[in-house]
Amino acid sequence: MGLKILMDAIQNEKVSQEIFDMHWWVHDFKDSLVPLIASDRPLRISNGIGDRECVISIPLTPSKLFIAAPILEKKEAFIRMNQLELVVKHNKVIAACADRRVYGHTGMLFVQRYLGIGDKIPFMKRV
Repeated sequence: MGLKILMDAIQNEKVSQEIFDMHWWVHDFKDSLVPLIASDRPLRISNGIGDRECVISIPLTPSKLFIAAPILEKKEAFIRMNQLELVVKHNKVIAACADRRVYGHTGMLFVQRYLGIGDKIPFMKRV
């Protein structure tokens, strides 16, 4: 579903240009003790496309996260962040914004705690 939303957004010429002009990278969490999770709503967009602080993210694997941002300093900020805290924040948002399904190796209690609480988590906005 997240990829469909991204594909639909890309078909809008103004939105697609904003996304194509962003810096894209895959952030590797291979050394994290906690794996990334995914869900039936994996696409996260913070601050809205067109905003200088926008961040688009989609989990690719338990250790890799696709990220796009309009300013390269965002990549440096992600690298400087505590990686375990970043994974935990990501997982909370993914579980909170899931419709019905969460995928990953994280314990069921974690998922039950956050599943469906949506916009109550400020780290990233729901799309």
